[in-house]
Amino acid sequence: MARTISRKDIPQGARDFLDDSLREATTPLIVEDDGKPFAVVISPEEYERIDRDRRERAWNAVARIQQLNADEDPDEILEFVTSVVEEVRQEQYDAQARDDQSGH
Repeated sequence: MARTISRKDIPQGARDFLDDSLREATTPLIVEDDGKPFAVVISPEEYERIDRDRRERAWNAVARIQQLNADEDPDEILEFVTSVVEEVRQEQYDAQARDDQSGH
């Protein structure tokens, strides 16, 4: 979920700069901090296109997985997926416990 900020919460000087930069921009605006990308400003239309494409790819992946498993027993699939999720959770729990013990 994208974070939003009201235009009125942006200081006037920054607002003028952003307005001018965005009016002239035909590509995304990359904001750097110490020479490293910090944020990207894109148009709402570009954001919607990216979000729509991302959702479409996710649903296409779901459809492909369903097709690949069409002949499988749903209960066996559920059991397998549940066991893998539990393994990953245990690995994360163990890693966190190690970090806590080492003071990280």
